[in-house]
Amino acid sequence: MRTCGISRDQIFVTSKVAAENKTYESASNSINETLRKMKLDYIDMMIIHSPQPWLDVNQFDNRYFEENRQY
Repeated sequence: MRTCGISRDQIFVTSKVAAENKTYESASNSINETLRKMKLDYIDMMIIHSPQPWLDVNQFDNRYFEENRQY
């Protein structure tokens, strides 16, 4: 991306927060690590891989733990 000759503001960068990052702190750390690895100042869109408890995906009705609602 840095060597393609297109300015950063002309590229829309998307990444995702891994499913195991459920708390605000772990999601924030994940985003910061992605920024560091990609050597970017910002990411245009971050996708939440799975906003529910990873081990219990679609296994029960009340699958949204409090950590999944932090902001």
